Amino acid sequence: MKKNDLILIGALLIIAFTILGITRVWQKNNTDETAMVIVTVDGQEMGRFPLNQDLEQRFDFADGSYNVLRIYDGKAEIAEASCPDQICVKHHKIHYTNETIVCLPNKLVVEIVGGKSNDVDTVAN
Repeated sequence: MKKNDLILIGALLIIAFTILGITRVWQKNNTDETAMVIVTVDGQEMGRFPLNQDLEQRFDFADGSYNVLRIYDGKAEIAEASCPDQICVKHHKIHYTNETIVCLPNKLVVEIVGGKSNDVDTVAN
């Protein structure tokens, strides 16, 4: 290959990565604005929170139990809970549309709506 060929290949790679970067930023900015975290307790909506704003919200219940919802870096998680099994706390952070975290003892459901879709239908271990 000649020197001019290498310059052309380098220039095309720079252009391609620039276009890819601009596309990623545009998708992130346009998707995250509409993504919401909906929290329901026993079927009743307790709150809607934007996924693109950092937040820590505690939900206290009449029997003294509680859940702490944390939203940061565009992902939601249950950071702390009073339930004995702690399954909701151990659950991975969610950020795709229709992903949920459920705390059965407290009847709390955290769901993402209006965000990015996950291209993977199932995962096999």
